[in-house]
Amino acid sequence: MIDLDPVWNPGGGRAVVRFGGIRDFDAVRTFFSKIERPEKPDAVLDQINSMAIDSEYVQTPLKRVVIDLEHSGAIEIDCNNVDAS
Repeated sequence: MIDLDPVWNPGGGRAVVRFGGIRDFDAVRTFFSKIERPEKPDAVLDQINSMAIDSEYVQTPLKRVVIDLEHSGAIEIDCNNVDAS
């Protein structure tokens, strides 16, 4: 779940992003497991600077989503589909 910044997203709110068929699951799990978990369950883990589908993969069955986090760095996630609501 992602809290949307009202400065960039009028009205703020939350978005849920789902990744299906992650091909590099072990690397993704390792990356996110290194992020320190706050004591409060609803606290922010990190800030997303950017999240986008790599332009070379937009029209292909494989999607490469690049997520850049402010404190934890960036990760590329190769997956079959991405859904946001």
